[in-house]
Amino acid sequence: MNPFLLDASSRRASWKLLRDKILEQSGPDQQMDLALAFWKQAPIENPLIDWDNAEKWPTPWELLHNNRFCEGALTLGVAYTLILSSPEHFQDLGLLLITDRQNHVQKIVAKTHSQVLNYGWLDRLPASTIKNCQVHSRWMFDGRNWQSQFSPEKKL
Repeated sequence: MNPFLLDASSRRASWKLLRDKILEQSGPDQQMDLALAFWKQAPIENPLIDWDNAEKWPTPWELLHNNRFCEGALTLGVAYTLILSSPEHFQDLGLLLITDRQNHVQKIVAKTHSQVLNYGWLDRLPASTIKNCQVHSRWMFDGRNWQSQFSPEKKL
């Protein structure tokens, strides 16, 4: 059953089961794939998150409670899932605002283990395969909040 069709309490319970299942996986690739598959089931709508104001970004529990997601909110959900499930494996996970003018893409992606998450549609790609992207902003999770990094990477 799609957890996003259930009530808020059941969605949170499904997310908890997902995080437990992620911990059972042997490596980060399998963990990333589980998180991406879960969030692929979520409904999507027009942009909801103001990426210029990290202080107002929803917590994972608010995301699940509200059950309203834009593409960036799904990236945020995947990032929360991985960081909170297995913080030792995903210490390097960052959110990046990128522009790829060649492919007409501007969006928020997550980057961890030299993988870019949600570049296409909740996919996982080696960062080395994504060319001509400029990174405008970067955020790292400090255990409580997303913190802006003032010296963003120029390329993925």
